[in-house]
Amino acid sequence: MNRHQCVTTLIATLGCFAVACGKGESSSAQQGVPSQREVARGLASGGANASGPFDIVVTGGKTASASGRDASYCVSSGSTKVFALSLVAPTWAVSIAAMGDRPGVGVHVMGPDITRDLTADLTDKTTGGGPADWVHSDLKTGTLTVTRSDSAKLIGTYELIATPKTGGEWRAKGAFEANPTKC
Repeated sequence: MNRHQCVTTLIATLGCFAVACGKGESSSAQQGVPSQREVARGLASGGANASGPFDIVVTGGKTASASGRDASYCVSSGSTKVFALSLVAPTWAVSIAAMGDRPGVGVHVMGPDITRDLTADLTDKTTGGGPADWVHSDLKTGTLTVTRSDSAKLIGTYELIATPKTGGEWRAKGAFEANPTKC
């Protein structure tokens, strides 16, 4: 994986990390990208009961569905803002991220370059017991449709096409009502 893909995957995974570790040890936000160990620990522990419903429907090379109540979003503080939306179920996860602030109401195009686009990671957690065994994907294209965007709630739908690291193509779509959390 080249450096750009590695950074994109880490930033997309930051969303899952934020959900799993929403209550930090201090009130100040952590700056920078979390370590791989922190990301793996956050993903493995599941969600943080953020009480935001979501669903994930996967078709293509694999067919599956998942839903839960752990949808959350955050925007990091500091000189470089990073937006992260996390939908984390025990079997699948979707992370949508972008450099910048929370997206407003409307249709937003997703692409593979986090420096220009919203980007996403679709994670199949059914492939093993821990993060090293899970199958991540590279986003090809997608859309995020936001119907509510404010400091109390982010509501919308998403559709994406991704290429799993194991080959083939996955399509995922779903809806979410995400609550804010700290990054």
